[in-house]
Amino acid sequence: PTGTTPAMAAMEVDAEAGTLQLYQRDVNCLSDDDRTTRRRALTRLAASVSTLASDEAAGMQTLAALWEQSLRAPLLKLLADPVEKNRELALALTAAVLEALPQPVIRASLAHVAPAAAARLSSSAAAEPTEELRLELLRLLGTLARRAGTPLSVYLPEIAAALRAGFADPFPDAKKAACSLCVQLSDVLAEHIEPHCAMLARALLPALAHQHSRVRTAAVEALVALLLREPSALAELGPQLALLATDRASSVREQAVGSVARLLAEMPHREANTARLLPHLLCALSDEVESIRSLAHTSLARLGGSTDVAAQRVQPLAALAPDLMAAADAATFDGAPPEAADARGEEAARVAAAAAAAAAPPFPPELAETTFAAAPPAGAAGLVACELHRLLPPALKELSDWTAKARIRAADTLAGTLWLVGPAATDHLGPLLAALSKTVEDSDEGVARQVRRCAQLVGRSCDLAVYVPLVLDQLRAPSGAALVGSAATAGCGGNSAGGGADFLRGGGHSRMRPAAVTVLEGAETDAGAIGRRAGWLSLLGELLAGATAEQLRPHLSALLATVARPVFCVPGRASDDDAGASFAATQLRLCSFLGQLISSAGAACASGDNGLLLYSALMRVASVPSSAQHGFASQRRAIECLSAMAAAVDGGSAEALHAVFLPPLLAQITAGEAYKSWKVDSAEWHLFQALCRQAGGGPCAR
Repeated sequence: PTGTTPAMAAMEVDAEAGTLQLYQRDVNCLSDDDRTTRRRALTRLAASVSTLASDEAAGMQTLAALWEQSLRAPLLKLLADPVEKNRELALALTAAVLEALPQPVIRASLAHVAPAAAARLSSSAAAEPTEELRLELLRLLGTLARRAGTPLSVYLPEIAAALRAGFADPFPDAKKAACSLCVQLSDVLAEHIEPHCAMLARALLPALAHQHSRVRTAAVEALVALLLREPSALAELGPQLALLATDRASSVREQAVGSVARLLAEMPHREANTARLLPHLLCALSDEVESIRSLAHTSLARLGGSTDVAAQRVQPLAALAPDLMAAADAATFDGAPPEAADARGEEAARVAAAAAAAAAPPFPPELAETTFAAAPPAGAAGLVACELHRLLPPALKELSDWTAKARIRAADTLAGTLWLVGPAATDHLGPLLAALSKTVEDSDEGVARQVRRCAQLVGRSCDLAVYVPLVLDQLRAPSGAALVGSAATAGCGGNSAGGGADFLRGGGHSRMRPAAVTVLEGAETDAGAIGRRAGWLSLLGELLAGATAEQLRPHLSALLATVARPVFCVPGRASDDDAGASFAATQLRLCSFLGQLISSAGAACASGDNGLLLYSALMRVASVPSSAQHGFASQRRAIECLSAMAAAVDGGSAEALHAVFLPPLLAQITAGEAYKSWKVDSAEWHLFQALCRQAGGGPCAR
């Protein structure tokens, strides 16, 4: 202080030396061979430090001098004392001193404290064996980070090694403390931790998969803190992040969804990883917890509002990670280069955003009380549609995974994606419908339910004129379709008014080469083709679930002509048990689909040529002989549909329906004396008997 004379300064130094001498005996006892002496000295020094710390003036100055001149070295040495109680007391005393010392003194001591604490956490022989003390050592490093700040970066290699050991620590609280320290260091040493981020992120894997939900939650927070500094490890840790987004604990899922949203909003070069992170938010739109669904919805809306779709493509595609490059290449259109796919992605974004902003049409019942029963945010729709050609391939691949958990995750992701992109999904209908047809009747009810919702979203958003022909091509195709080429679809009449009836009367077959017909009919009745049709029929029913009579009218002829063919799902001869099960299942699907058509289209599908096609399809199913294994479920359902069909035509009766349609159907199956080749197990013979039973025999006799 100003005015201090040399004599006064000398007196102050002597006074300070005298004060320090009061504690020197206890400091000396820290190096004593007797464990009890060391413990008593630590206890007395802890009380003295508490007294000095309470005096912010002279006491703090004395404490700093005591620490630097005599206490620091023997105290840090006791962190490795052979007696656990002494290590505990030494660690507590060190933490108390570091909390009380001024920052300059702490920074001057980093070279001593940081390596000593980190060494006790490493995997070497010097590591601390007691889990509670390892926890306190991690907290001590946290105190150093908070009090010392940037100068601690010099010791990041040693601290990073301690963090890796902490992530793998068997003590759950130590794992959580290591994760908290990681977050703290990412904030305090943001400019220096980047070289260590990738290695630390990989070391987090055990904690990300830990059995305790709180450990997983803390690990997610640490992972996000690291990825925000260095996102290169995201490609490797993406699958684990996907598992956390569907974790069994709702708190972990909520933390993961919030973390993904933060990464998308703040991560450097986020456009290179958008397609990797978006699926986690899209999947969360179907979460069973309302708060998580709401968080995902809000996050997507916020991201869509803050993202310029054109700016998403500023970064060259080559900057993408290799796995995303592969997905983009697999999804290019007609062999177009990736740049063309990106250009179409921008156009898809505009289409999706416009559709989302428009008034939403009525939603099918399956979508009621879900996130998807409302128009999506326009900005988010554009963002997702822009990335659609990268999002779809991995989701469709995972939809065929052998584990139900992976399939439900893929189905949830697809549902969120299709809800947002709307009509922009039209360019991808081929692979999309193929994947949905294989899982629409999944053995897991959760997967099947979500796939049905996906199909209804496609049917609601895309044009029937696009997807109906695609599905009909698959329904017409036998398992040996490659043998017949385009002949499989010849003569079906497309969407024309008369094509379907012409096909039923035989006009379609007359335009195909005989050899092709032989292969087609032989292939169309094998169990594989019939079983595949069941999936496509179920998918078609879901696609058309929300269609109105006006929307269905132009397509009724082609729809009914396809399912009314004699070989569609009725065996030409008696079949074995396995094949019979496939036929029975497909017949039930057909009846459900036809019942849906009658309910939606009414008289438009129950009269005229369409009525004949519908009547023919139902009577063929009703005529199938059953067995003890398969019962009469499909036959009863067909008769019920006939009653519904009759009611759709001005409330008429089944008798009136038979009177109108039985004669032309009977004429078709007996034309050219074809009945002379019938055998006891022929499908046409069974149909003839069914017609006779339904009509009372009179019309058949005539």
